Amino acid sequence: MKKFLPLSTVFFCLTVAHIPTIAQGTWTQKASLPAAGRVGAVGFSIGLKGYVGTGGGTSAFQDFWEWDGDTASPTYNTWTQKANFGGGNRWLAVGFSIGTKGYISTGALNVNTFYSDLWEWDQATNTWAQKASFGNNYKRGEAIGFSIGNKGYIGAGDDGFILYFDFWEWNQATNTWTKKASIDSVGGGRTYAVGFSIGNKGYIGTGTGSGNYNDFWEYDTTSDTWTQKANVPVTPRFTCTGFSVKAKGYIGIGADGSGAYKDFLEWDQATNTWAQKANYPGMATRSATGFSIGNKGYMGMGGDIGFTIGYNDFWEYTPDTVTGINNIQENVFIKNIFPNPFSSQTVLQSDNFFHNATLTVYNCFGQQVKEIKNISGQSVTFHRDNLASGIYFYKVTGDKGQGAGEVLGTGKLVITDN
Repeated sequence: MKKFLPLSTVFFCLTVAHIPTIAQGTWTQKASLPAAGRVGAVGFSIGLKGYVGTGGGTSAFQDFWEWDGDTASPTYNTWTQKANFGGGNRWLAVGFSIGTKGYISTGALNVNTFYSDLWEWDQATNTWAQKASFGNNYKRGEAIGFSIGNKGYIGAGDDGFILYFDFWEWNQATNTWTKKASIDSVGGGRTYAVGFSIGNKGYIGTGTGSGNYNDFWEYDTTSDTWTQKANVPVTPRFTCTGFSVKAKGYIGIGADGSGAYKDFLEWDQATNTWAQKANYPGMATRSATGFSIGNKGYMGMGGDIGFTIGYNDFWEYTPDTVTGINNIQENVFIKNIFPNPFSSQTVLQSDNFFHNATLTVYNCFGQQVKEIKNISGQSVTFHRDNLASGIYFYKVTGDKGQGAGEVLGTGKLVITDN
């Protein structure tokens, strides 16, 4: 006997969500760093200002730069050199900020010299002051770091011999380090991972150790525990760059030993799901720098796969927004959907030919639940797979003569249980 959808579900879907206006986010190039291109620099933000410092190339650097992200400022989108980093030349260090103070710790001068010192930069006075060295004085580079509240966190990394998986908390008020639960990972320690925080949770993912990874972990400061989240849907890799904007985390670029990448993904904290976003528009890059200011993210610098070329370009990312609920548009190319409703699969047909089209399906809340790429021909079969019964909405994008990415049609799909 056929089961019917509850009337309340149908009404809710029709009134709350037709097709949300969802894009892939927008990249805008900003002023390049007016200094040598560099790999493995640190980056963080304080208020409406972004900061980039240290890094390497033909040699390690200790210069430190401020980018003005205040659109109301007469110096918006300009770089100003600040006092050189107090700890000397290094790259592959960790940077984070707490209040009006910025922090740099760990890193390396070369393959033989690693650091564990922690330095604090005061935005008001443009001065550096040394603080208690990281953890138990375990020197290393390629670690991960972020801040939550008035605490800083650093972990993982390597010293050329040991792969670490320890994790430490620094208290700004007491200038003391406390060892926390070790980072869970496949195969023990890892290096060249990426980390950021959202609210009172910390996140670490990707990296390399006994192999390359694409796993993703959440750290709870209250319970001092790690929980594995959905894997990053990319080729396992290292030297990625990440940042967070509101309740979304972003990870992109990086390398896997054979090449560097330009892809870029968004993680939704509420749904624990990943979505592919617009590719990073700079060069395929590893060990770039990332941070966020307000509702936007920033990435730049980095280098090629062999660390032989350092870049100094700088890019602003404006995330996707749901700009409103649109009425279902006219089906320009889609002339027939049969069956609809359906229980296992349906076929979307067109009188015209698809050219590298993409079918994207959303649930009632505007969340992407399925995507089929590289559609060619005059039809596409959509399989229900593990989707629950209910009302869904689709969007077909492709090329109808004016360029890729055009909306060819939108509409409604209804899945039922037989």
